[in-house]
Amino acid sequence: MEDGRIPDASITASSVYNNDQGLFGPTRARLGNPDHDGAWCRAGTVDTDPWIQVDLGSNATITGVITQLPPGRYYWVEEFKVAFSDDGQEWTDVTDCGSSTPMKFPANFDENNHVTTTFPKAFQARFLRILPTQWKAACCMRFEVLGCTINE
Repeated sequence: MEDGRIPDASITASSVYNNDQGLFGPTRARLGNPDHDGAWCRAGTVDTDPWIQVDLGSNATITGVITQLPPGRYYWVEEFKVAFSDDGQEWTDVTDCGSSTPMKFPANFDENNHVTTTFPKAFQARFLRILPTQWKAACCMRFEVLGCTINE
């Protein structure tokens, strides 16, 4: 995502804070976004099950994600779940091997660090969805998808 190969239209979210696409829209979720203040932020308490997702355009092998919070801000996602899909309609949760319970992954705990999360098992999917479950002050984040494209 950071290098721009994923088009802006391929990054969508459940909601956007104050409907401000310029500062809080899904495209601001790119890791390393040069906009100092920008990040994806959900629409406050009206969105009780926030998510942000990326359409990779075709199936890819996904191994993990890197999360980052908005620089200079004091709010961020602290914990999240992940789901994936081939069609953007039916979703499969990332689980620990042998379990059916969705895993929760730790995200950021301060404004200075990126957190790299490697999934227990790589998977193939076209869509990846991050579902924040806990945050500090507000649900805002940036992220990068780790993996590789599949040559078909």
